[in-house]
Amino acid sequence: HFPSLAIRGFCDHSNSRRNDKWQGFSGTMAAVYARDYLYQLHPGVIEAEAKAVTLMSGQFNQYLTGSCLN
Repeated sequence: HFPSLAIRGFCDHSNSRRNDKWQGFSGTMAAVYARDYLYQLHPGVIEAEAKAVTLMSGQFNQYLTGSCLN
């Protein structure tokens, strides 16, 4: 697997009280958090990580040929 992070803003109730009033605020806060998180990362650390295509190259071939089913 390769490292990933999903950042989302939540603003709705899951019942009849649904209200779109907070969607803008929720999206803004998620974007601010993502920006601040990215500012904490150093380019050298990111460049040292293996690329996803390198990590996954052998696994795609297994699924395409069906060898993962054996």
